[in-house]
Amino acid sequence: MRPSIDSPKQKLILVEDDADLRQGLADYLRLYNFAVDEAASGAEFHAALRRGCYDVVIIDVNLPDISGFDLARHMAARGDVGVVVLTARNSRQDRVRGYEIGADLYLTKPVDSEELALAAWNLGLRVRRERESRAPAPPPAGPQRPAEAAPADAGARWVLDRPRQVLLCPGGISLPVSGNEAMFLEIMARHADHRLTRTDILRLYAADDGAADSRRLDVALSRLRAKARAAGVDLPLQIVRSAGIRLVEPIALV
Repeated sequence: MRPSIDSPKQKLILVEDDADLRQGLADYLRLYNFAVDEAASGAEFHAALRRGCYDVVIIDVNLPDISGFDLARHMAARGDVGVVVLTARNSRQDRVRGYEIGADLYLTKPVDSEELALAAWNLGLRVRRERESRAPAPPPAGPQRPAEAAPADAGARWVLDRPRQVLLCPGGISLPVSGNEAMFLEIMARHADHRLTRTDILRLYAADDGAADSRRLDVALSRLRAKARAAGVDLPLQIVRSAGIRLVEPIALV
């Protein structure tokens, strides 16, 4: 989708240590209705994050003070921003690594400016839709009796709190999850006694919301694993190559 002059601006940060390339890309992205911040290093990037939030981040891999892969992993684990890796490293191994850490897009230099802008814009639109879908609904007008959630098994080590979109883990660790990740965990929790193939999970995704998108499944699983690693948590999932996924411990739902 190409933005129009009336489209609301999206917030983007471009992390690139080559000043000329960064300035050229930033100027072009501004023509596409992005509000663009620039950073030449990981330190500048983190300083910008403390000042505001973004719809999309575009990150070069070769930065002077930190690996762009580490920045991309950190942002992907948050689950609330689109992550684009932009780099001259174009080997299959690097591309696979980029997607494993949760990047939404992996683009190689030299990049076509228009392609980058359109890809980033569409990614930002998707991120905003996901945020809106996770936002709590406004309270109904007039006095209402509060609904009671079904209590979780008191002895459960893992609990998916769907209203708050949090996975409660052993040791008192709370892992925030996106709507997509929560749907994946709920599917696994409801079929705890079965090993689900990729086809099974996609079919269940479609039954829930009409969209059987393999990319959604890949992103959900990748980001969940990245968040768990960052929190020092071992998810109760067993992935059997070419066979499917099963829970090794039950997940209670509330």
